[in-house]
Amino acid sequence: MHRCLKIAIKPSREIRWLCFNAGKLFNCANYLIKTGSAKPNIYDLYNKLSSNFFKLNLHSQTTLKIFSHVVRGWLNFFDYLKNPHKYPHPVKPPKFKNKKNCFHIVSFPRKNVKIDGSTIILCYPKSHKIGKGRRKKSDLNFITINTNLDLSQLHISEVNIVPKYGKFFELQIIYKKKKKERKREEGKEKKGINAIITNHSNDVSFGNNNNNNKNEEGERNLVCRKKIRKMALDPGVSNFFSVVIEGVKKGFLIDGKIWKSLTTFRLKTISKLKSRLDNILNKAKKMAQESLILLPAPYFLVHRLEQKIANLWYKVAKVNEDFAHKVAKYILALALKYNVKEIVIGDGFRNKNKPS
Repeated sequence: MHRCLKIAIKPSREIRWLCFNAGKLFNCANYLIKTGSAKPNIYDLYNKLSSNFFKLNLHSQTTLKIFSHVVRGWLNFFDYLKNPHKYPHPVKPPKFKNKKNCFHIVSFPRKNVKIDGSTIILCYPKSHKIGKGRRKKSDLNFITINTNLDLSQLHISEVNIVPKYGKFFELQIIYKKKKKERKREEGKEKKGINAIITNHSNDVSFGNNNNNNKNEEGERNLVCRKKIRKMALDPGVSNFFSVVIEGVKKGFLIDGKIWKSLTTFRLKTISKLKSRLDNILNKAKKMAQESLILLPAPYFLVHRLEQKIANLWYKVAKVNEDFAHKVAKYILALALKYNVKEIVIGDGFRNKNKPS
């Protein structure tokens, strides 16, 4: 079982340069398939872009992963044209990356990653090229990232650098858990379930009836373990989830008002900033039409507003991730407590506009 460890990092010049090369290579591969000069095949793209400048700045395995992202998007689009009834929503071909923030995911396999305590050392390819204004080759042999975490005990299989909103970057460490740790965790979970089940009964008895009550409790525990129960989750807004378990009288409500208050405030500020940005761009267009001269919009104001909007979107995404992680942990604890084997989740998007 693979797990992912996410760490927000401050991007250096080298990390930006790598993600920029990956984005440009994505655009080149997408252009070849769109014009029909290459087939939607990973190896065909690899052969036709063998002497590409952006490909030579990356490892061969990272380039194959970038090509697989492009090919997967085009194959899904072609499959949608043949069988549109299979897909609930229309599928579009992959778009080109933006010129301003032309960044894409860069993945490093295990052989190109070195671990020294809490630091990760990422290796550059041997045949990398450098454009104008870049550093020397000797400075670009390795990238060191300090995580402040002990990574020596993890079986790391891959490391990814993921750009988000054109400004923020995230380090994703994909690792496997050791077998000994899994067995220990399984033993702890079983002990926890037994303790929860035994503490469920509140009967008190005196004298010789203690042994009989213990036997009855043991039989009840065995019956509870053998039962395969189901859990139903109904999504909402103020009540994020209403949870019902088969055979349990009381239900559970997960409050979503805190999540709602944290997100709505930021979304309102995003809408205000977007309206200001649209007003500036519209005024620049009107001025250009009246004077018949192409006058660019004030770069400083536009860039500052775009940065503020990107910061707010990033904060909203982090709040959503944190809240979803806490809710999932709570639901998993309930499932282990009541021996739930199946979880059924309602489709809130479809049921929203249906008449009751």
